[in-house]
Amino acid sequence: MSRGTGAPLVLVTPDTDEALLLGDRVALLAVGRAAPVRDVPRPRDRGALDDPARAPLRRAILSSLGIRKASR
Repeated sequence: MSRGTGAPLVLVTPDTDEALLLGDRVALLAVGRAAPVRDVPRPRDRGALDDPARAPLRRAILSSLGIRKASR
């Protein structure tokens, strides 16, 4: 939700780390299949991308996209 208006905001990005940094929730779009919407924990800042507690969420998202090994 936009803080100013309360209207929902949708950000489309091919970058998993960007989605984890900017989004409250991550939804994956794929042809012929749906993936669950995942909540992104707070706080979110650039340092949090390297937080070991976020690694399982990042791996799960990448795995849902068919990416088995990620560079981070």
